[in-house]
Amino acid sequence: MWLSAELPLWLGGPEARRFGDAFMQGTGVLAIVLMSLSLILAARPRIVEQWLNGLDKMYRLHKWLGIANLIVAAVHWQAYGFVRSAEPDAETLAAPVGGWAGFTDAQHDTAVFIGDQAWKFVLVLSILALVKRFPYRLFFKTHWLFVPTYLVLIYHSVVLLDISAWTSLLGPVLAVVMAAGAWGGITCLWRSFRFTDDRAIGNITGITYYETVRTLELEVQLDSRWKGHQAGQFAFLSTGEEAPHPFTILSAWRGDGLVSFLIKELGDYTSTLSKTLKIGDEVKVEGPWGKFDFVSDAPRQIWIAGGVGVTPFIARMRHLGQHPDGKPVDFFFSTPQPYPEGDRLLDRDARAAGTNLHLHFSDEAGLMTAEHVAAKVPDLANVDVWFCGPAAMGAALKTGLVKLGLPAARFHQELFEMR
Repeated sequence: MWLSAELPLWLGGPEARRFGDAFMQGTGVLAIVLMSLSLILAARPRIVEQWLNGLDKMYRLHKWLGIANLIVAAVHWQAYGFVRSAEPDAETLAAPVGGWAGFTDAQHDTAVFIGDQAWKFVLVLSILALVKRFPYRLFFKTHWLFVPTYLVLIYHSVVLLDISAWTSLLGPVLAVVMAAGAWGGITCLWRSFRFTDDRAIGNITGITYYETVRTLELEVQLDSRWKGHQAGQFAFLSTGEEAPHPFTILSAWRGDGLVSFLIKELGDYTSTLSKTLKIGDEVKVEGPWGKFDFVSDAPRQIWIAGGVGVTPFIARMRHLGQHPDGKPVDFFFSTPQPYPEGDRLLDRDARAAGTNLHLHFSDEAGLMTAEHVAAKVPDLANVDVWFCGPAAMGAALKTGLVKLGLPAARFHQELFEMR
């Protein structure tokens, strides 16, 4: 659409538009579209989660749209510095211009200055978002600053986009995309400042700390705003004034408002919970999210978990214990060493669900490989594989299993990374 607006200018004879000017316009259009799409995803629209097969996939796309925007915006910013159009002569400056053209001419310098400052702000915010060492609570508090920055860049884009582009097919489409981006941004602001709060409120009714594996099991009684969940989904949990953190739901839904989470100590926040939380504390839960739901048409399933990735499979086993579906399941759980108490509980849930449990201790047997799985389930062409665990482990297993006959589309993986 941008090219269709530019071609008449390129083919316009001696006064044809310079390539540098067109390049600035094109990179500017692409940058504002990328940022708009990123903000639409940040608003977490449910219908888009269905299209993209889970909030984890939405956040991955949101992240890469943001990175792509950063690169394109950098090119656009540099293009303005090196190839901007020649200054108009004095006679042109003196000529009165009315209508929209007159307005944009009058706003030109302001829009350029604002865009320049906003780009620097985007650069800083993007770096903070990408640096994992930057604390999550501060990331959460600073990330919403993208929204006012984006609204400023809409003004920049509206003023500096050529009139010929606004009157082409590109104009109305770009207007709709930016309006949707503004909606997404305002929705994020609304949620960040909690002007409306649709989170379920509950109280902690049970706390169990497994010291050997530094993992906390938290049971919460939620109010009627929690409408239930499916095994494998996750939710955002807020305690005190801390920003919401995503955790996989451990419990199967029984309709009584009880929800439990298994929380591994992996950072500053999670490492404090076992010491700071107590029975009766109020928590807020938003969700459920995710499409790691074990729905498939394959006659057999293979589950593979690494470490705390065991959580969605525990929830599924507890669900199958109450509602068996008759589908054979082989569950491979990899952990460095035996953990007798946890292994016993896993075996109990597996027996109740009719699941074949295979424990793999990597300190003794080495890293779990596709060959380990195929040795137990050789017919990989007719199974679905559900994996939750370290990303590198998942990538290696998928590559190996596909080589051994698993259709690539039948490998399901939760990309449980919010940054």
